[in-house]
Amino acid sequence: MKKLLIILTASIIMVGCASKDSGRTQPVRHIILWTLNDSLEGGHKEDLIRTACEDFYSMRDRIPGVISMKAIYEGRLPSSNCDFMFDVVFESEDALKAFSENPEHLKRASVLRPFIKSRTCLDVLYQEQ
Repeated sequence: MKKLLIILTASIIMVGCASKDSGRTQPVRHIILWTLNDSLEGGHKEDLIRTACEDFYSMRDRIPGVISMKAIYEGRLPSSNCDFMFDVVFESEDALKAFSENPEHLKRASVLRPFIKSRTCLDVLYQEQ
């Protein structure tokens, strides 16, 4: 019985250690869904989305820790309840935090903010599929 208890305790400790970061950084996926104000008319809305996405891509080389980034806005179906999406994979949670405080990001966000009806964010540890 004592031997079984020692084996169980050791197993629990090993599982706990294996689940920790072990000194490595885990990539983080940062997904943002945007809905623009209803008062924006079709053409203006599409121009704003296109400009926001172009600005988004222009930041890639100026934001440290970005692994990949993608803007999705074309081909929306009528069943959609948001206007566009940014999907960014960062090297780590620290890189995501640095991005959220980066002046380039803050400047672009302040320009877009007056036109935003809603913003939804999902940050998750990134697992390649």
